[in-house]
Amino acid sequence: GQYATLSHCWGARQPLATTKATITARERGIADTQLPQTFRDAVHVCRVIGIRYLWIDSLCIIQDCDEDWASEAAAMSDIYHYSVLTIAAAGARDSTEGCFQPRNGLTLWPWFGTVFGRPSRVTRYSYNRRGTDGNLEDRENNCLNSSVWVLQEEVLSRRTLAFGCEEMTWKCQGMFASETLALGVPHAKITYDHRLRLQGSISTSQLGTEQPSKAHIFACWYQMIADYPARNLTFKKDKLAAIASLASRFATASKTKYCAGLWEEDIIKGLLWASDSGSTGVFPDQRLVEPLAPTWSWACGLSRAILGTSSESRSAVHCDASH
Repeated sequence: GQYATLSHCWGARQPLATTKATITARERGIADTQLPQTFRDAVHVCRVIGIRYLWIDSLCIIQDCDEDWASEAAAMSDIYHYSVLTIAAAGARDSTEGCFQPRNGLTLWPWFGTVFGRPSRVTRYSYNRRGTDGNLEDRENNCLNSSVWVLQEEVLSRRTLAFGCEEMTWKCQGMFASETLALGVPHAKITYDHRLRLQGSISTSQLGTEQPSKAHIFACWYQMIADYPARNLTFKKDKLAAIASLASRFATASKTKYCAGLWEEDIIKGLLWASDSGSTGVFPDQRLVEPLAPTWSWACGLSRAILGTSSESRSAVHCDASH
């Protein structure tokens, strides 16, 4: 049957989880009173909408079982992509804070105007604060931005209902809307948000739109990884694992071999990266004892990668990836 998924920040407090010791009890059921606030709120949303099932990573993956982790990580692409809805607890730092954050309604001042040529009810607050840089979301106060795993949840989900600190937002493959942009903005008009470009690159078959060029797909990928290492990494080994499902989708869309964060047909541009020591305080020449990836990949260290930005087309080359 149809199911929803929950995107949430684990934070410093371990959320309610399934382990080898608790799997039998979990299969029998979980009382509402056992659930942390974020989980309870997500269940409430599902009941109101009429969705019977809810997938939550900490409960649906056996946390201390490597085999189950490997199996579920490989399926993550399908889990979020085929979910009817992703509920995002964007304003919660951990599972105890809930989806519905206390907020001051007076911070949103009504203002009527035209957005991208369409009449829309917006607000003076969001216009002044977020309209100047073209960002329709309050990314600064989005707790989910800090998680490496949430990136692929954002991109792979076909519909996302996010509960933030200041307002509720909606994203699907054709529209962005919020409490202050109730009429919505078509994604075709939102060219600056690389997450939406990423969605378009891997979801064109369902939208019925023209297949994007490989150059477009690669450009979207590089935009994503330029920001990616800045997100918190609890376990170093997760650096490439956390985007493996995205890589699989991109490999299918581009029909190109994936090479530890790079692409065979765009390998020259992919190799044009440098380590940004300022992002972590780790100097570029300080190598990890055990690199996180091959040393020619941007993913080999902890620093943020500065990537080559040239848009010139390059000839395809053959690459034999090896450790």
